[in-house]
Amino acid sequence: MVVISAIVVFLSIGLCLSPLISEEIVQADSPPTITTFAGFNKPFGICFDGANIWVANYGSNNVTKLRASDGTILGTYNVGTQPLGICFDGANIWVTNSGSNSVTKLSASDGTVLGTYKRDIHKVNTPWGICFDGGNIWLTNRYSNTVSKLRVSDGAELGTYNVGSQPCGICSDGSNIWVANWGSKNVTKLSASDGTMLGTYNVGTQPLGICFDGSSVWVANWGSNNITKLKASDGSTIGTYSVGSFSHFICFDGANIWVTNSGSNNVMKLRASDGRVIDIYGTSTPLGICFDGANIWVTNYDGTTVTRLPAIPASESSPKVSESPQKIDQILAPQIPPNILPIIIISCVIVLLVLLLIFSLIGSEARKGFIRFILVLAVVSFLGYLFWTYGIPAITNWFGKNLSTIIGVLLALVALAAIGGVVWQRIKEKRPKNFSYIYVMRNPTHKKDWYKIGHSIDPGTRAEDLSRPTGVLGKYNVTFKLQVGVADAVLIESRVHEKLKKYRVRDDREIFAVKEDVIKDTIKKIASEMGY
Repeated sequence: MVVISAIVVFLSIGLCLSPLISEEIVQADSPPTITTFAGFNKPFGICFDGANIWVANYGSNNVTKLRASDGTILGTYNVGTQPLGICFDGANIWVTNSGSNSVTKLSASDGTVLGTYKRDIHKVNTPWGICFDGGNIWLTNRYSNTVSKLRVSDGAELGTYNVGSQPCGICSDGSNIWVANWGSKNVTKLSASDGTMLGTYNVGTQPLGICFDGSSVWVANWGSNNITKLKASDGSTIGTYSVGSFSHFICFDGANIWVTNSGSNNVMKLRASDGRVIDIYGTSTPLGICFDGANIWVTNYDGTTVTRLPAIPASESSPKVSESPQKIDQILAPQIPPNILPIIIISCVIVLLVLLLIFSLIGSEARKGFIRFILVLAVVSFLGYLFWTYGIPAITNWFGKNLSTIIGVLLALVALAAIGGVVWQRIKEKRPKNFSYIYVMRNPTHKKDWYKIGHSIDPGTRAEDLSRPTGVLGKYNVTFKLQVGVADAVLIESRVHEKLKKYRVRDDREIFAVKEDVIKDTIKKIASEMGY
């Protein structure tokens, strides 16, 4: 029946739409070459050293070097715990290790560790973003609301300067340092020479990534799903442009701005001069992003891959955009001629009424009811096609072409609904999630007040996995869970473990002998400090 529905889709769409849009179709350029490379573990930050790409693997405490020309992995090198940010100083690679409160310096030529520089052990610095200003290294200390300036030669701290709340992204404009303050909805501008604060400028909600395009500073606002363009000279707002959901990081390719949207699983390309959307590329939980002179590289955090996108497709000598500004919904929407839009709206209303009627007739049985629903739609689509083929020609003599077009679009939408229902049912559980959970579990065979604390995208499945081994007598049960961002889950877990370490039963187990209320309060407090 689904096959029959597919036939209905192609025939009805072709028959009813071709006379209306034949003169408005433009042949599209050949799609750009998009390449994905595997071999990573929760890749986060990414940078280019002039010949190679470097990726910080948050999940395996190392960085990977791959050749930019063909993606061949040239080496993997251990750094600190939970590496996030990464940058190149002209000769070396620098990495922020959020879990071990340190910064690692490696030789870009062979990956040799040249130094590991611990942050102040008496402060919860959590080094996060990192950049090079041409002479020194700058990094954000997310949970002490400061940035630090390090000497390139030996990693010595030259100064630490106050900024906004929870600073994350950081970049240099050649003379000044710009910092995105996730917790205070603004960015801070400091003099690179002495750290003097030159200004604080409001942007969107929870700003995360930040970059410089030669004259302006661009900020990705994670919480408000947009990006802000500021004048580098005085911080005034030039424009705010809608992008996808959960925009993370942002970079400049010499002509365009690229932003990763982990919530909508895509990367967007916008023209730097006016913020017009040029292209959208689908990926899986994209986070880090960088430009290698010819291509854009993106880390796909919820997996083991990085993606390479052409900055300018081979079919274009220069980026092509429309002559008027476009919003995101205009880019995503199909280009439908104006004379058919009212027909489609009417058809959608009719389809909705038909679906409601069908649901009321067949009831709401789970699996069987869904199968009956698909079969009914398939049969209706097939009968409708027969009616379209043999009955419509006579009717159109009386009512003209509009009625036939309405019925054709209606049949196409009904058939698409049948196919789409099957496809959606199969893929909706497999979509990557952009959140995780901090969970508390208990096994009834353990001693009283023994609890396991961890993080997982699906605590229920995790509990089943822990209960499966033959050596585990009881079944783990989830007694508490708190939803947090996927990028912060491991960090929150490690901070909870550190806070409760005196109650830990064994160093190699995530089991704690303490009242559950104490655990819950600790999780909530730490998550609250991180903005949850």
